[in-house]
Amino acid sequence: MHETHNKSKVGAGASLIGCLVVILLIAGGGVATAGYFGLIPSMSKVLGTNKARDLGIRYANIDGIKLNNSIGAQTVVVKEISGSEIESGIVFEGTKPSKYSVNSEELTALANSPWKYIPVTDVQIKIEQDGIVETSAMLRADRIINFAKSLGYSQEQIDMIIKDYNIPVTNIPVYAKGNFSVTSGQVQIKPQAVEIGRIKLPTALIEKITSPITQGVQTLITKGFPGFSIKNLSFSNGKMSFEGTSPVKQTIVSE
Repeated sequence: MHETHNKSKVGAGASLIGCLVVILLIAGGGVATAGYFGLIPSMSKVLGTNKARDLGIRYANIDGIKLNNSIGAQTVVVKEISGSEIESGIVFEGTKPSKYSVNSEELTALANSPWKYIPVTDVQIKIEQDGIVETSAMLRADRIINFAKSLGYSQEQIDMIIKDYNIPVTNIPVYAKGNFSVTSGQVQIKPQAVEIGRIKLPTALIEKITSPITQGVQTLITKGFPGFSIKNLSFSNGKMSFEGTSPVKQTIVSE
């Protein structure tokens, strides 16, 4: 097994599996259309939409860090990286081949990363026997800016995106359902339903954003994460199967 041992300063970051959840949510259009309805916190509370949809996935008995250590990168969680200029709060080191399968509960445990800038919390992922994936989470507006910076965006670019898409400065639940796969490095996304709060996005809007979002996800998973790549990713029989490369080690700064 070949490993490279140079330490990468990361300008793009999410925990290894946590980033996949973000990809699924973005694939559903959650981030791109979060401000479409102009929702505000008080209205969300009245409508009962200040909590993520419950998909019935429980993972309290699964230690996500230990699981990640066994199937992916050696994971170290710290409060700060001493003497580092890294602003993203995550460092990847090395790369190695990686191949594994996890069920809904295990993937959900992995997805709820301790990384202080991960823009989704209270994540649940449900994998059906036929391969359809449902994912729900709270989109954290208070972390979006730092998350975008960790991906290499400037403050000017972030301000423009927030303005163009009218992204609300409030935490809001998001939900997506559909097919997501990677075959020989090529991303395929077929969203069936997307909700912002408890409001369903029109089918025409979902169809309109699917192509550009697919292209964005393709770029993200091929260039965004040092040491991490996806050759094949599929969902079937209640499990996610991953084949690609993982960092040898990841150091994550938590809150």
